[in-house]
Amino acid sequence: MKSTLIHIVLIIAAILIGGAIAGHMHEEQNKQMPYKSLENTTPIGGFHKFASDIDWMLVIQYMGGLKSVSKENVDEVIKRFEKIVSYDPNFESAYEIGAMSFSVENPEKAVEFLERACNNPQLKNNWKLPFYAGFILTHSGKDDPEKVKKAIGFYEMAIKRSPTPEMYVVNSYLRARAKAMGLNNDKLAMLKILFGEWKKNAGMREIETTSIIPDLNQKILKAAQEARREYPDDKELIEFSKKVMQEVFKDQHICTYCLSIYAPGDKFCSCCGQSVQVFGTCQKCGTVLKAGFCHKCGTKAPAVLVQAPSVQEGMEPPPVAKKVAKPVPAKKAAK
Repeated sequence: MKSTLIHIVLIIAAILIGGAIAGHMHEEQNKQMPYKSLENTTPIGGFHKFASDIDWMLVIQYMGGLKSVSKENVDEVIKRFEKIVSYDPNFESAYEIGAMSFSVENPEKAVEFLERACNNPQLKNNWKLPFYAGFILTHSGKDDPEKVKKAIGFYEMAIKRSPTPEMYVVNSYLRARAKAMGLNNDKLAMLKILFGEWKKNAGMREIETTSIIPDLNQKILKAAQEARREYPDDKELIEFSKKVMQEVFKDQHICTYCLSIYAPGDKFCSCCGQSVQVFGTCQKCGTVLKAGFCHKCGTKAPAVLVQAPSVQEGMEPPPVAKKVAKPVPAKKAAK
């Protein structure tokens, strides 16, 4: 009886001493690594990463036994992933996989879960976290302007975080902005967004800023071509696309009908067959210039080839340069 009492006293003493040591280690860990901002205040002796790894394996086993995440089990799924990140707030895979696993049943919680990760300074280089948040918002709140606006912010964050943004990330950002405009013509909305981005950067060239949208000029040309092809009778779109072409591509030669770039010497667009304004030819013989002098007649090319406006629909094509008649020899002329 006496030995049993001693054992009980030793067990209690060990628990008290262990708890005190664990609490002290927990406080010291927070002092040395304040960035972790551990949500779980339960002292576990600094073994938070170990605990999170154990729970990660358990949640994988648990998820493997489910047919799907449904209303009956979504709360349990959220609880398990919350426990993992409470031990290790920098567990990127837990945020990514966890949010996407319960995003269908509880999109609001999924976005809140990802937003918490986005605000973690230790995960500031992860572009997938804000992209997933924007993706969930876009698909769960298509008709909610506030959700679309918030999704745009997440998409923009994803683009800025990525050194080379994926095309689907950029396109998701542009589509969300186009939807936020509320225009009936989605192609016109897209073109206006791209042109606005170009104007913003064109006006800030002095401070050498660049757009967050890669290959912006290429996207503008493609958007204008698609818009004109799908809405050939939309007067507002036609006028706006002409304005865009004149400002963005003022140094290039583009067919006004199909908005395709054409080459020096072309009299007709190779894409649509419409007449275009000829450029880059010798003023004397009409040969396409290759350098500073015509390689056929030796005529000096203009110092600066000024682009002439493309031929508008309904106008006559420009006159073709006439061939210069060869001089007749004196003997043949006498005959």
